[in-house]
Amino acid sequence: MPRSMPRGRTAMGLCVCAGVLAWTQGAEVSRAEVILTRVTTSNGPAPGVPDFTFAGHLSPPVINNAGEVAFISSTRRSSPFTQSVGIWAGAPGALEVVAVRGDEAPGTDGLEFLSFSNVLVSDSGQVTFNSTLTGVGADLLNNAGVWTGLPGQASLTARLGDPAPDA
Repeated sequence: MPRSMPRGRTAMGLCVCAGVLAWTQGAEVSRAEVILTRVTTSNGPAPGVPDFTFAGHLSPPVINNAGEVAFISSTRRSSPFTQSVGIWAGAPGALEVVAVRGDEAPGTDGLEFLSFSNVLVSDSGQVTFNSTLTGVGADLLNNAGVWTGLPGQASLTARLGDPAPDA
């Protein structure tokens, strides 16, 4: 039976990696086992962003066949109080920052990441994500794109307003 939280308290977010192992015998499952591994918790340190902690996960984690995860999370720093949002990826215990709001977005001539969505992680650890952009020169015709790469090495794949390949 699940435990309930006392009134006036909230549960801290928890990001987990899950895998299901099943042994079959004919058409029936004879044994199934679920393995959960803690990746991070709310208030845990946000790797690659000094003095910031995770404040709440904004997307369910995605998991590849190698057991690596990628997720979007809000972050905060207490002094001076600052909030942000970013993407982290990697194996449990080895998370790396992929991108953070305010970072220069590669391939955009100085525009910055503003918000993130649609995070994926391939079996080779490559992370793909959408982001909106902000800064001088960003407008409704060019303020979004798709980036792909290993953590810290993402490059622009496609940008709103750019011509389609071979168009």
